[in-house]
Amino acid sequence: YDPEDVQSTDSDYEPETLKREEDENDYCEGGYHPTYVGEWYGSEKQYLISRKLGWGHFSTVWLAYDTKNARHVAIKIVRASKNYQEAAIDEIKILEKINSGTDDHPGKKHIVKLLDHFVHVGPNGDHICMVFEVLGENMLSLLLRYKQFQKKKTNEIKERSNSETTSSITTSTPATRTSIDDDIPPPAAAEQHLSTLADLNILNESYGGLPLSLVKQIAKQLLLALDYMHRDCGLIHTDLKPENILVEINDVEKLVHMLEKERKTKKIAQLMASPNSSGKSGETLTPKKMERSRSVTHKHATPIRCSKPLTSPVETSGSVDNFFRSFSFSQRRTSSIVNQPHNQSQSNSKVIPAPMALPSPLLQPTNDTVGEDTIPEEDGETSDDGEDAFVDATEDVNHLMLPFPEPKEGGGFDINPSPQSSVPTTISAGRRVSSLNLNSQLPSIITTPSSMSNTGGITTRYEFDSIISVKIADLGNACWYNQHYTNDIQTRQYRAPEIILGGKWGCSTDMWSLACLIFELITGDYLFDPKNGSSYCKNDDHLAQIVELLQIWPGKEYLKKCKYSREFFDKSFQSFKNINKLKIWTLMEVLVEKYHIDDDSGEGGGLAREIAKFLLAMLEFDPKRRIDAGSMSNSDFLKGVLEDESIDREYGLRGQDIPGYTCEYKD
Repeated sequence: YDPEDVQSTDSDYEPETLKREEDENDYCEGGYHPTYVGEWYGSEKQYLISRKLGWGHFSTVWLAYDTKNARHVAIKIVRASKNYQEAAIDEIKILEKINSGTDDHPGKKHIVKLLDHFVHVGPNGDHICMVFEVLGENMLSLLLRYKQFQKKKTNEIKERSNSETTSSITTSTPATRTSIDDDIPPPAAAEQHLSTLADLNILNESYGGLPLSLVKQIAKQLLLALDYMHRDCGLIHTDLKPENILVEINDVEKLVHMLEKERKTKKIAQLMASPNSSGKSGETLTPKKMERSRSVTHKHATPIRCSKPLTSPVETSGSVDNFFRSFSFSQRRTSSIVNQPHNQSQSNSKVIPAPMALPSPLLQPTNDTVGEDTIPEEDGETSDDGEDAFVDATEDVNHLMLPFPEPKEGGGFDINPSPQSSVPTTISAGRRVSSLNLNSQLPSIITTPSSMSNTGGITTRYEFDSIISVKIADLGNACWYNQHYTNDIQTRQYRAPEIILGGKWGCSTDMWSLACLIFELITGDYLFDPKNGSSYCKNDDHLAQIVELLQIWPGKEYLKKCKYSREFFDKSFQSFKNINKLKIWTLMEVLVEKYHIDDDSGEGGGLAREIAKFLLAMLEFDPKRRIDAGSMSNSDFLKGVLEDESIDREYGLRGQDIPGYTCEYKD
């Protein structure tokens, strides 16, 4: 890299966009560190700052190129005041504990990895910097994007089906249907037909959120990660939610390189087409001249830079599996077609599954960033000192000539990659996802050809083959099983009852949050979303919603031990103090009546019952009764899921052998 080339691209000064960034007044003694593109960081000055990824109350986050290891990394630069330094030191200890554990546990790889840390001395003080692997989209963003894609794909299939039906009616006559062979589509048509069937299969198992088979994989990965944290490391996350579960990127360098080429091409095209793209003499600007014209120093009036997450819309024109593959930048094939000849005349015909198109890539920063487009937390309701979710920038037009390295044949990197013709567009979405009953929307006329399905000529099977690998991130609020830093933990919608009531808590508190998270992945909605009322507060409503869903009243002896019970219950602990009437709606009923799971399948609520049983094992009001993470990973609900990622722990254990499972452990 030539530092001068990179510095010349630091043109992030956009007044309107800067309004969504951190407060300029926080660039003071003990505050944020003024960071600029093109600067070098690290104990050996090996990290070259490329762009700002995001910011938060705790730090700013930057994409950098690690010249020592030839890779991109995310650097979290923490504010300089003593309390932030102490929190960062605690987080580093926790991350190092995770790194030092055995590699034999399959859950370790599903937790974000700390690569390096160092102290950077700046004008506002000493800043602890943490270097992480670059991860991708979080689960909330994945939910929102899939919802948009789901609607689009469903409409495409319906339109295609209606078109094919009309064509069939107008062109088919008895004279043209003379043999069973004529019923078999040509290879191209069969390929499209089977791809459509695969899409239908996945879309039909979505109940407002992600496809259920994918949710199962994510759930197992998270359970294994928590088991590793709880049993092997003695750690409690305390802030599990979709925003803190990130998609692993299989090939970060290829992804970053592709995104940069797309951005350059788009910006060059815009400038060349602009009326202002000519010089004083009327000469058209070339890319090199534009690069020189954009050359600036980084001494702006404000140290704030625009957050530019490395985001790019996923491929929305391909199949469903391509959609999910684009999030992890994976090339793994997930469908298989077995050709079983049923007579001699058809034995030589081959039907090839739809090719997997190269996805439009997507990348977002790892933990510790904050976003305007994410759901705002209620005042005083979330303990977020160590958490920063990141700013979702919808305009991404800067860093025109940012020279990301391009892998060369035979090794090494080329910092002058050629432009790419594809141009991304930006998708923006709101916070919440509504449910969609696909059973009533998918066309019923798209079926397997009779000559293929009835005779066994071609058998199709489709399943997600570990398309997405996820990691738990943002351990800024994590604590030790024997040292709780605070009792003010967990984001509101994922908060366990013992935290609201002021009871003892431990590793099992994470299990409650995980159940809420998994429900959200399945349905796209919060499991609990309490509101203030005229005569009650959010805590009142939250506890009432829990009782309504579980249909179990908390035990009197348990409530007596909780510090704040009398604020919400009467003297007898038999009724709420501020809420008079409860509306019982069990989890099973919610799944069937609201989300139409098994609603008209005639199976007597089989799938809904399975989901409810799985979640309720983690939603016990009494923390001592919650099944632990490792045991849950072997639940019948997850049978056959990621069998190569399993541990030997029988189902039904409740953390009896896990120190600090239900309370702070005392030696």
